[in-house]
Amino acid sequence: MPTMKDVAVRAGVAVSTVSRILNGSGYGSEETRRRVLAASSALGYMPSLRARGLRQSRTMTIGIAVPDLGNPVFLEYVRGVEHTAGQAGYAVTICDGQASVDVQAGQFQRLLADRVDGLVVVPPILSRAGVEPLLRAGVPVAPLAELDDATRVRMHVEATLPALLTALGALRDGGHERIAYVTRKTPMREASLLGWVDARVHGLRKVGYEFEERFILRADTTDDCRAEVQRLVAAGDGPTAYVVSPYGLAPRMLAAIYDSGLSIPADVSFVCHGDSDWAVAHRPPLAVIRRDYYAQAAQWTRDLLARVEGDGRGGSPVNLPYEFVPRGSIGPAAAAAPQPPSRLRAITRSASTSSAPSKMDSTRASTKQRDTSVSSP
Repeated sequence: MPTMKDVAVRAGVAVSTVSRILNGSGYGSEETRRRVLAASSALGYMPSLRARGLRQSRTMTIGIAVPDLGNPVFLEYVRGVEHTAGQAGYAVTICDGQASVDVQAGQFQRLLADRVDGLVVVPPILSRAGVEPLLRAGVPVAPLAELDDATRVRMHVEATLPALLTALGALRDGGHERIAYVTRKTPMREASLLGWVDARVHGLRKVGYEFEERFILRADTTDDCRAEVQRLVAAGDGPTAYVVSPYGLAPRMLAAIYDSGLSIPADVSFVCHGDSDWAVAHRPPLAVIRRDYYAQAAQWTRDLLARVEGDGRGGSPVNLPYEFVPRGSIGPAAAAAPQPPSRLRAITRSASTSSAPSKMDSTRASTKQRDTSVSSP
């Protein structure tokens, strides 16, 4: 394996000159720099990240904590972090929280013991207490908003609400009045702040939109989903559309719908929050609410590395908006009667102007709906 000395000999310069040029830590003429880089390339010399880290008192490693890699959306976040960190010369330790507070807390302990230089936490963070030792040790964590409940919920609602209202408007335009919203039975961290299991429902309520309580479905497993769908089918006036909040529940809800003898979109329409290749490959392709997960993770990583390296370029956090993408899983409601216009048009316009800007799909529907008012649970 070639060494720095071999590069110096081939380039006809001192070893210290090679070190300065390859590490970008000192002066070298353009001609000298050209000779050093050519010699390094010809020999296949690779600088030691370990040695670089020792010189800079770093391990050249960051961690990424993911709530549950069973959700394919999180894979794009991982790619964004790994690619961005790799380009900057950092290795990445990937931690799958397996939807468990205890598992993630143990992973945080190991990352601290391994002296990672920083940590990217893909929301939602499962173990807020578990990250405290890293913060006390001065380990930078990104995104910073994830460390404050109120800020985290506000930024999530700002990013998602316009796209969610656009999706609901598209369903209303198709005659859908009975819309079911599917969320988790087991609360994640939203419950500690909101007394509710889903920040998106919280955001909708703040702008005056309510789902009927009987159409808010709470499920974790395929059996849970199947029981909820069959309950509504047996009642005889079930929903004509399903909006699934956590992407991990989407395949379970699809199985429950098909097992109940329903078809998409002839019997019910289907929208899910999150996107991946399988959502496009499904027949019909699934309408989704999504963001550029890769770009968001890359931004978090750049912010983190700026703080790790102390160059002051972290700046304000970027909160990329979500967009609604209509696909074949949305159709007209069966036997839908014309409905009078209602507040959804105004709600959508107000939320779009007051929230963070969102890149909406060009097929954004004008929104007409009947007023739906129910008591908060």
